[in-house]
Amino acid sequence: MKRMIIVIKIGSAPMVGKGGEIKKEVMNPIASQILNLIQEDVRPVVVTSGAVAIGLGIDPSLSKVRNRTLRHHLAASLGQPKLAYEWQRSLGDLGIKSQQILRIHR
Repeated sequence: MKRMIIVIKIGSAPMVGKGGEIKKEVMNPIASQILNLIQEDVRPVVVTSGAVAIGLGIDPSLSKVRNRTLRHHLAASLGQPKLAYEWQRSLGDLGIKSQQILRIHR
């Protein structure tokens, strides 16, 4: 029998504070719930937003970039590594190895 796959979608608002900081008090309990799913032989896939908001927190001057697409690409390039690192840390603390897949569509 194939293992069940569950997709968990987490938006920016619950994950990222107004200053662009990652809310570890939200991320860590989600990581614990992911561990519970794995222990029940479920394969969780986490889809999370927040890279742009985190990037704008790292470099607030990016908010002055007029072109919205460029502004979001620049901010995401700063925020995505931090977001991926924090997921690796949070899940790694529980013995879970994480992987990142970037999906871009137009």
